[in-house]
Amino acid sequence: MARIDLSIVDRGTPTTSWVAEDIALTAEHLDDVMEQKTDNSGALNSLPTPFARFFVAREAFRRTTEDHVNSKKEAGFAYRQMVSDILDVYEMLFNLTFHRNNTWRNGEKVELREWSKEENIEHIKKKMPILYNSVNEYYKSDIEEGKLYFLIFTEDGKEKLLACSSPITGFVTPPDMDKAMIKQDGSSRIKFAGIQYDSLHIRRKSGGEYFRDVKMFEQRDADFKNYMYNELFGSDEIDGRYKAIKEYIRSFRNDPDIRNDYKLKLIDVKTD
Repeated sequence: MARIDLSIVDRGTPTTSWVAEDIALTAEHLDDVMEQKTDNSGALNSLPTPFARFFVAREAFRRTTEDHVNSKKEAGFAYRQMVSDILDVYEMLFNLTFHRNNTWRNGEKVELREWSKEENIEHIKKKMPILYNSVNEYYKSDIEEGKLYFLIFTEDGKEKLLACSSPITGFVTPPDMDKAMIKQDGSSRIKFAGIQYDSLHIRRKSGGEYFRDVKMFEQRDADFKNYMYNELFGSDEIDGRYKAIKEYIRSFRNDPDIRNDYKLKLIDVKTD
């Protein structure tokens, strides 16, 4: 079966057609169904599963890997922005001590909060039975993890969800953090899907602001790149579910900052 490129956005293309093949469609074929380039972040959140975000993030890393190794296969703004945001989560945690000591001086803080399925799923069942049926059914096939972790940023006494842990890409950012590029009066600006993020301004150690500009892997600091390449995704033994993000990071093996003998002194990030 040949690879199929589908679009989850209706582009009104008059020449689109389907050709039936006289074969059975199996689970293995689903990995051959790929999504086309899109600049529309809102289109990323239309899949009918409460955990679709995990799989959209995986596709984002797959597409940006293609983009990196072949510039003719452009991933598009939406996927590049999502990958940049997830890399921001990793970089923020990597530089957490720096931020606590140098940039967060007005009560800002980051917390990793733990959610246990065993302890909390019954609460959802009692309060929201319809949601429970959906979450419980998909949890068994999509998560396979007893706990999820939520990254919360507090500023001016207000909490903002930055990310949730993912068994596929490590983290995913929430749909409300997705962005559109708005062009007005000859200039461009970022608009978040959720208004609660309009006031979010967190300066990166490596320049720019987390979750606002697009900063791909090659543009980041050498320490962080070596952490991701050598410490997190360098091993051939890593869980196969992380294949997409691993292949993205490993596609930078020829980056001049990457050193196989690089050693880092790391401090654990603990949950609250």
